[in-house]
Amino acid sequence: MTPEQLQHYRNMLLELLTESMHKIEDIISVIRRLSGSGMQEDEKGNLEELFSQADQNLQLMEEISQALNRMNRGKFGKCMACRGGISQERLELFPTARFCDMCSQVLFQAIASESNALLCWENPFYSSESIIQHTL
Repeated sequence: MTPEQLQHYRNMLLELLTESMHKIEDIISVIRRLSGSGMQEDEKGNLEELFSQADQNLQLMEEISQALNRMNRGKFGKCMACRGGISQERLELFPTARFCDMCSQVLFQAIASESNALLCWENPFYSSESIIQHTL
């Protein structure tokens, strides 16, 4: 990957990070307003949704941080399972992508079809390679 391409993806990631931070700030403002006004029963559902949105944004921020770390270590754009390259098309759609198209499909199928693979995926002691080997 060229330095220009890396800078392009770094800019994309930083823009996503900024957007996520602004979304979380907005969510916090709404939560403060709701909690300070003596919440009604129907507003508790809104609060749950807001917490869910905040959690999603925090997860995205963590993925962005990991992608930037991979970039700093020279591993950005390389699949964490097969060590092959991640396509430019995939990175344009998902700049935080950790897996190439093929490995993503294998992992998705494993998670969708086998509960054992899902347990392995959630277990930090299993690597993506062991999940792929488990499903083949």
